[in-house]
Amino acid sequence: MPPCLARRGGPPHPQPSREAPTLQPGPIPTPRRPARLLAALALGLALASPTQAQDAAALRASGVTAARAGDLAEGRRLLEAALAAAPGDVATLADLTVVLSWAGRDREALARFAQLDASTAPPYAVAAAAVSARRSGQAARAAALYRRAIAGGEGGTETRLGLALAEAARGDAVAARA
Repeated sequence: MPPCLARRGGPPHPQPSREAPTLQPGPIPTPRRPARLLAALALGLALASPTQAQDAAALRASGVTAARAGDLAEGRRLLEAALAAAPGDVATLADLTVVLSWAGRDREALARFAQLDASTAPPYAVAAAAVSARRSGQAARAAALYRRAIAGGEGGTETRLGLALAEAARGDAVAARA
């Protein structure tokens, strides 16, 4: 019955109860089609992923910029955050390896480098790992990494000198002079 009729002669309005209402939990509805629910969740996650990827890329770019400006602690913090947003991202792991090596955190740099596939790691990260290996007394490993970095295109003076130092530390004077 429409509200206007109820006021003009219809049944009187119910009086409010003086007892406090109690909330009783009802049964939890279960979806009749779990596949639809899963598809909706997957779509939601897929739509959220580009934003996460953009955030991770922005964090990575900011971390590299900070490190290049000399703020290695901030660069490391931002790169760690980028890695948390995009776990296993090769470029972020490579950049983090470099920043840790620049900061003299050689054990951490080598640990991060170990998370990369050594055969496909970017040559600049291989060179940074070589520096960290040489500084931590792993001359044979350093020499192998320097050779791989040079073969990958990191053949600058610093990399070649690092190889010579690693070979000299190994006791191979002939290779050090080459």
